[in-house]
Amino acid sequence: MKNMMKMRDKMTYVCKGLQILTIAFLLFLSLQPVEVRWADADVWLVESMSVLGIVGICGLMAYRTKARITLVDAMVALWALYDLFRVYIGAEYPCATEGLKACTAILLYVFTRVVFHESRLSAWWLVAGVLLCGCYESIWGVLQIMDGTSRHHLFLLTGNFQNPGPYSAYLMMAAVVGLAVLQEKKAVISVCMVQRIAGKASNLLQSRFPDLKHAPLNSVFRQVLSHADKAILAAILLILITLPSTWSRAAFVGLGACMLWIWRNRYWRYRYFVWAGLAVCAIVLYFIKQGSADGRTVIWMSSLTSWTHSPWLGVGVGGFRHACAEGIAEMWNANPENRLFNSAGVTDYAYNDLLKILVEQGLAGAVLCVSVMTVAMIRLYRRSKPLFAGTLSLLVFSMFSYPFELMPYRVVIILIVAWSESDHEEVRQGRMLGKPQCSLGRCWAIFYTCVFIMMSLYISHETERRKEVDKDVGLFSGMHQEAFITDYYELQSDELDNAQFLFDFAKTLRESKRYQDSNAILQKGVQVSADPMFYVIMGNNYRDEKHYALAEVSYKKAFAIMPNRLYPLYQLMLMYEEMNEVKRMKEMAKRVIETNPKVESPATKEMKRKAKERI
Repeated sequence: MKNMMKMRDKMTYVCKGLQILTIAFLLFLSLQPVEVRWADADVWLVESMSVLGIVGICGLMAYRTKARITLVDAMVALWALYDLFRVYIGAEYPCATEGLKACTAILLYVFTRVVFHESRLSAWWLVAGVLLCGCYESIWGVLQIMDGTSRHHLFLLTGNFQNPGPYSAYLMMAAVVGLAVLQEKKAVISVCMVQRIAGKASNLLQSRFPDLKHAPLNSVFRQVLSHADKAILAAILLILITLPSTWSRAAFVGLGACMLWIWRNRYWRYRYFVWAGLAVCAIVLYFIKQGSADGRTVIWMSSLTSWTHSPWLGVGVGGFRHACAEGIAEMWNANPENRLFNSAGVTDYAYNDLLKILVEQGLAGAVLCVSVMTVAMIRLYRRSKPLFAGTLSLLVFSMFSYPFELMPYRVVIILIVAWSESDHEEVRQGRMLGKPQCSLGRCWAIFYTCVFIMMSLYISHETERRKEVDKDVGLFSGMHQEAFITDYYELQSDELDNAQFLFDFAKTLRESKRYQDSNAILQKGVQVSADPMFYVIMGNNYRDEKHYALAEVSYKKAFAIMPNRLYPLYQLMLMYEEMNEVKRMKEMAKRVIETNPKVESPATKEMKRKAKERI
């Protein structure tokens, strides 16, 4: 009996060790360089998921317990099925890359839930991991400022991201987690955990070295515990010193909102002064970067305009960019004098993750998303206040940016939610939100995990293949030579959601005077991009074929999508001159002169100079 108990204890330690390694590996992936489409970390993630599944199966066999399905699990499954339905059944827009990444996120949640299914792992492992990652990102940013190794030429620091916006979210989240820990007056290593480790280590040393006294060992651990608060405070200060360098208003809002929540019992007496100060800060931040704020307002308003035409099921997964462009055109045609359009720009992101879900998946998808996060946050609040605060800050940040479109933040939030839904004492007693838990037999749980492992192998193969295709595309990207046309056609089926590939392909066909083929590719491009240049090139193709009416429609559509660009109007002016319509040419030249571009440049000055010559 004692041997069985010892064996079970050893298996428990092994499983906990594997769970800690899982946390360390996933957080390590969140620190890898982020790319627009596929990064090395994406491949590492999908390749490792089969290993996570095997680790989960070992845990199921070691603990000999049933796998329990929580309310969050059921809601995640329902949302995943709906999302896959919109990807494969709706199929309004090409979205292979986004669909693969969604499948990867779903499988990651399944495998992490299996790995943590019988977890009594302390929350402080995750808290410590997030704090360490935040410190690492902060040090990385400081080094980028010092040696000029930022990943974007316009910004001093970007961390492992391509601009400081999403990078700031990691700093913000780590700072909030640290502040919440200090508020609870606990260290990363809890008292009970220290006493347990100290006691077991002392017993082990005493059993092997009977003459060794273990009292000093406990004092060492007490000293470590007493200095943990200072270490956490130092980490928070390091992060908060770096955070202002990002100039991310979304991070400031997330940090401020969570600080108010953390110290909600203390600031109430001075709430009016706090609110007044926040209002002043909001006004100052708005005017400091007014163009950016107005640009995001245009994105939100135009997206909602398109969403109103298909409110229940949305426009379709992968259709946000097209919907945003169509919304701007619709709004401008209704009110062309609105100065808000002066700040419009080409966007790839919604700068509000919930809004993107609403536009692409409709009310059905948005309600499922909000329901999943609400129930998960209630559960997380009961299990770990610091992790709750950190996740809350990330959710607030996502209302003004796009963190969950990037792999690092998907990994972090899936890891935290999967841990919070693990099979601890409260779940075993069926007290999750007052609802009894469903259970799945061990054999069935192992069988379904094996099925998901087989799915992950296919996802891994497809991800690696598409990453290699993108690598091949990069070899001749921007080269508009006729010799590459065959290669473009061979890769087209895998790159239908790659706007840059389609634009280069269309330009190459145009250079070869294959205008109709070029327009066919451009029609595919406008489905996955909000860039008006697709319509401008389309207009140029029509003009070269003497289809002036179609060219005029294309140029006007390009200007409606981006009413602060001179180039579509300039091309219209040249077309009217080519058609010998002097009156219309002069009218368009006058519009070119009167229109204020978003960004003044030598090119815009040259266009206005030539327009004056026509007049």
